[in-house]
Amino acid sequence: GTKIFASTRKGVFISTDYGNLWTPINAGLPVTWINGEAFIDIFSIISNGQNVFVGTWGGVYVLSDDNSNWIARQNGLTDSAVFELIFNNSNTGSLTSSVEA
Repeated sequence: GTKIFASTRKGVFISTDYGNLWTPINAGLPVTWINGEAFIDIFSIISNGQNVFVGTWGGVYVLSDDNSNWIARQNGLTDSAVFELIFNNSNTGSLTSSVEA
């Protein structure tokens, strides 16, 4: 079926019924604690039809095939805060990230 993803200050949510029910999928994402409250800030979310990627304070993460957890993908990043993700159509499978300088 159709999967819809939403990113919030409390992480990523998935719906498989056109938004009628949302389920959090945050296992593996970095948590930031502010005044005793947990936040999972998602700055960017993107999909190429096969994989879902998010940009966070802690880098780039890809959703596992079974939608159960996120896997870190930041080898080579010079900064862990990723604010934007863009797929490069001229190079199939290439993912570009924008970090704070």
